[in-house]
Amino acid sequence: MNDLLEKYFKGETSLAEEQVLKNYFLSGQISAEHELYKALFDTFEDEKQYKLTAPLKMVADKQSSGKHIWIKTVSYSGIAAALILALWVVKPAKQSDTFAIISGKKIESPEYAQKYAEAKITKVNNMLRSSMKPMRSLSTVRKGLEPLRKISETKEKIEEIKNKVQF
Repeated sequence: MNDLLEKYFKGETSLAEEQVLKNYFLSGQISAEHELYKALFDTFEDEKQYKLTAPLKMVADKQSSGKHIWIKTVSYSGIAAALILALWVVKPAKQSDTFAIISGKKIESPEYAQKYAEAKITKVNNMLRSSMKPMRSLSTVRKGLEPLRKISETKEKIEEIKNKVQF
């Protein structure tokens, strides 16, 4: 299994060998030395469960609109921040002079304007949270691969010691 894992990380395995690895990690009978790779293969299995709801071309087109999502996010954030700032900074003595214009309508209720701004901020946060979901999966993979770095560092130290002992 160690040889197969080494071959896998070098990118030299065949599809059949990769299937052997997947079956091994799904079997639940994993040796202790291979436990650190389990997170990687579990993430691959989790990703398989996602079903495409549209053809690949349509998904690619929607991904290119990521720039538009950021533009909307920044716009909504700016509007919400401006409304909150306006309500906070401008505190006139008369309530009748206080108003906000939302969607072309004059709103005189500061509570309504604040709720509107909070709703927009919540919407932006939800959009950001959903767009960052793939990054969390990637973070899980990175954490699972962290022990590999330690293994390679240990291997390099052993090689150094071996070279020093040989003179």
